[in-house]
Amino acid sequence: MGTLNEFQAQAVVDGILEGYKNYLDERRQKKEELRVSAGYAFTKGNHIDDTIAKKLQGLIEENTLAKAGES
Repeated sequence: MGTLNEFQAQAVVDGILEGYKNYLDERRQKKEELRVSAGYAFTKGNHIDDTIAKKLQGLIEENTLAKAGES
């Protein structure tokens, strides 16, 4: 794996910030909608990873999805 160029690095930073903001917005919404919403905190990484992947689309050659383990 090589290093990121300037555009790729900025896309990662933008993806982290936008993904976290999306997560916070949805978490606030779910807190109002759901009687039990504490478990929703575990989706933060999904929001961030998804946004980074979308931001890097077209900026990297290969985009493979890997699993940390079966759930």
